[in-house]
Amino acid sequence: MSETIGIWCAAFLTLAIFSFLYKDNPFYKFAEHLFTGVSAAYWMSVAFWSQVHPNLCGNIWWPEAFVRRFLEFTYVWVDRVELDGQTYAANALIDGSLTPEMIQRAELVNHVHVMYYIPLILGILFFTRLIPKIAYLSRWPLAFVMGMAAGLRLYSFLQSNAMEQISATIAPLAGTPTVAEALNNLVVLIGVFTGLVYFYFSREHKGLFGGLSRVGVYFLMVSFGAAFGYTVMARVSLLLGRFQFLIHDWLGTMTGAGG
Repeated sequence: MSETIGIWCAAFLTLAIFSFLYKDNPFYKFAEHLFTGVSAAYWMSVAFWSQVHPNLCGNIWWPEAFVRRFLEFTYVWVDRVELDGQTYAANALIDGSLTPEMIQRAELVNHVHVMYYIPLILGILFFTRLIPKIAYLSRWPLAFVMGMAAGLRLYSFLQSNAMEQISATIAPLAGTPTVAEALNNLVVLIGVFTGLVYFYFSREHKGLFGGLSRVGVYFLMVSFGAAFGYTVMARVSLLLGRFQFLIHDWLGTMTGAGG
């Protein structure tokens, strides 16, 4: 019964999204807002349990009286639980390893590190965006995150997006195992060179220079077209999946052929 209700809800929301093909309407707006809200809540929960909880909660100090007052949330606040010389995971109450009475007399252990209070403060400052008078404070954690991410990603992107691309461009034309590989390397070399010529604007694109630039345009068109084609194929695949759901799962429940 619950599965049938879920199928009908999914079918209604799918048709509500498709209704935008006719015109903007309340059904589409409802489905759009519901999807946005559920997605935001889901990814916020994932981010908390995969990033904030394992990296922060067990490394800062929590009032022990507070933790023992809400034992059902012990696994959120502490790093581990120790009782009678035995060490248990923070979710010992959830998995049944320890009872509430046992946790009450157990030692709740946290690895308190002062440095972890810095990301805690920066994280709290993000929420000042909701208070107009002090909203400017949210710029500090945002700047820190952007700068840190840029620094950490610089090397990996330099390796994957720059060095690997350059290495593929200067692949040898001779001495390769097959003629096909040599031709492929030649095409890559011509495409990269003529593409760079097209973006060289210090000289008028006329004569031989203009011809090379035109060849570069063709390579760029093929590249952009292939990327767009892959995107369209992915979207069509999603569309076919929705049609398959409506035909086999939803209509199947009404005809008795679903399963």
